[in-house]
Amino acid sequence: MFMSQTPQVFEEEVVKKVSIKYLLYLPKDYDRKPSVKWPAILFLHGMGERGDNLELVKKHGIPRSLRRREAFLS
Repeated sequence: MFMSQTPQVFEEEVVKKVSIKYLLYLPKDYDRKPSVKWPAILFLHGMGERGDNLELVKKHGIPRSLRRREAFLS
């Protein structure tokens, strides 16, 4: 007898307190210009930067550019 697979949904409320480390960069004048609509950028790092060492995240992408103070900061 062959039994087919059927999609099911498991739904349960789960409450758990978590603590997540992250890097935050705010542009120059952010606090002095509350009327400006600043863009938000979420940088999703790769598997090599997982864990709780934020220095690893600074190796690539936007965090690396910020560390090097590249031109787009102005």
